[in-house]
Amino acid sequence: MTRLLLSHKADANIETIDNKTPLMVAVEKERHEVVEILKTKMAALKRAVAPVEERSATASLPPPAAAADENANDDGANGKP
Repeated sequence: MTRLLLSHKADANIETIDNKTPLMVAVEKERHEVVEILKTKMAALKRAVAPVEERSATASLPPPAAAADENANDDGANGKP
C-alpha cells in the first residue's frame, strides 16, 4: 500500500495532528518494510533536490566585482562617503 500511495504522489512528509511524519509512525509501529520504503523515498528526494539548493544558495549573492563597481560610482549624494 505504501508503494502504491507514493507512486500516486502521496506526500511522504505530511505530518499528523501530533506533528508525526509517516516515517515516525512506521518506526513507532515497528513497520520495518514501510520504514525502508520511506527511507529510500527520502534519499531519492534529497538527491533530486540537492543540486537545486546548492545553485540557489549562491545565486542571490552578487559577484564581488559588481559590489565594488557600485561603490566606485557613488557620487556621495546618498550620504555615504
